[in-house]
Amino acid sequence: MIKCFLIIGIFLFAMGFTGCPIDEPVPPVFAIPGAPEGTWRATGQGDGFASSDYPENPWFWYYGNDYPGAPISVTLTIEDGWIVGVDIAGPDETFGFAAPVMNSAPAQIMERNAIIVDHVSGSTRTADGIIEAGEAALAAILAGYGVEVAD
Repeated sequence: MIKCFLIIGIFLFAMGFTGCPIDEPVPPVFAIPGAPEGTWRATGQGDGFASSDYPENPWFWYYGNDYPGAPISVTLTIEDGWIVGVDIAGPDETFGFAAPVMNSAPAQIMERNAIIVDHVSGSTRTADGIIEAGEAALAAILAGYGVEVAD
């Protein structure tokens, strides 16, 4: 039993110095399929999380998706199939919960060239709202409902 803990401890110690290969970002290798030529912009809407989402019962904290969330909007700018701009607005989001995701999501979306956002503990509904709004904006551009931006 002690051998097992020793081996696991050495492994975790070594990973701390070398880094885990899964943590390394993988750059996208292809543009978004079906994206129109030129520069396009669209805005999508999603539901996030606000402090008013807490249930009335003071003994329990938030425990489900039964309450409507605060609106989040994501504006995507796509140039020749590559996401080059992401603007996120969620003025009714609870600052302490939403800030980690709202600050890191634009860079993650542009880096991955996809609507993929890391979830952070305590801001799951905000991340889900950003993904929902980003997918709606991307769908609008792919369907031809986006606005073409003049160069």
